[in-house]
Formats: sequence, structure tokens, C-alpha cells
Amino acid sequence: MRQVEPCSNAQRDEMLINTKRDGSPILCTGGFITTSDFSLPEDSEKREEHMVRCRLSGKRKAAKNLARSLKNARSEGPVTVTRRPGPRNGAYQFGFEALKYHIFIPSELAKHPGLDITKSVRVVYDIAEEGSHHAPYACKARYKDPSRLLGIKLKGNYIRGPMKGLAFQKWLQCGSTQAIITAKSIVELIRQPIAGTEKE
Repeated sequence: MRQVEPCSNAQRDEMLINTKRDGSPILCTGGFITTSDFSLPEDSEKREEHMVRCRLSGKRKAAKNLARSLKNARSEGPVTVTRRPGPRNGAYQFGFEALKYHIFIPSELAKHPGLDITKSVRVVYDIAEEGSHHAPYACKARYKDPSRLLGIKLKGNYIRGPMKGLAFQKWLQCGSTQAIITAKSIVELIRQPIAGTEKE
């Protein structure tokens, strides 16, 4: 598979049914045009049906993954802590995936209890009823902004230092604009009614 050029969302459907001169189909994956060896049906109607099935399959998988993530979030389930190179040499940025969003963990907070070793931590998404959470994740949001309702708490056990084996609880806070967008979306997602519990 060969990466060629970035493409826009509007171009993807059209690109999916075009073919290169050598007959191999052009695909668009993750925002990039790529080529692949598999072939699409030659008949235009069958090809369109094939593309519709692919889109529906992708939507079902996305919905299933989101439902699984929501269940984990509502039950204070564990998440995998990832580490990626930071902007400075020798520094790393820690974080985890939360309902389609990436949440950063300050390096000092991650290393102190040993999250750089265990690479797993339980996450509590605590939503205040109104006003502002006592420890809002989006700490720079305006007081009545819905994003301030969300508090994100990490729970686990120290695995290094004099407190090794003891439990810890740490609230995450972030002052970025992206944190406001992320917090608002997480609040909306977690407040969605659970399937089968909707009131008639």
C-alpha cells in the first residue's frame, strides 16, 4: 500500500470508486489517498452497493466501539496509558484515549505513582449537577460553560517510592481550548441514555 496525497472528506467517496490507469483502485484511508491490490466490482450498480455496505459496516463498528468505551467510562474502567515523544528532547507526553478524545496526563503526575511503568489506570468521569465541578478538567472555561461540569479523576496504586502499594486519586486539569471542547463532548456522551432505559 502506498501513501500518495492527503484528501478532504468531500473527496473520499468519489475517490473510492475511481481507479488508476493500471486498474488498481484508489482508496482514501485516514485522510490520505492510498492504492491497494484488491478490486471493486466492475458493474457500476454492484460497485455502489459494495461501497454502501462498506460504509454501513464502518458505521456499525464505530458505534460498537463507542458503546464499549461508554460502558467502560461509566463503570470507572481501566484505560491504557500511552507515552509519546514530547516537543522537547528527552521529554515524553503521557495520556489516554477517552471516548474518541486524547487526554493528556502531566508528566510529573504520571511518573509519581508509576503510570509510566504500569501503563494502566482507572478513570472516573465525575459530572456535577450544575454550575461547576469542584475540580473541573477544563479549568479555563467560563463558569456556566457545560464543559466545567466535568471532573476527571485517576485512581490506582503507587508502585514506586515510599507510598508503594497505597491507593492514590488525582484530579486532572487542563487550561487549553481543546480541553473545553473535549470536556463538553464527554459530558454529552456520558449523559446519553443507556440503550433500553429510555422513557417511553
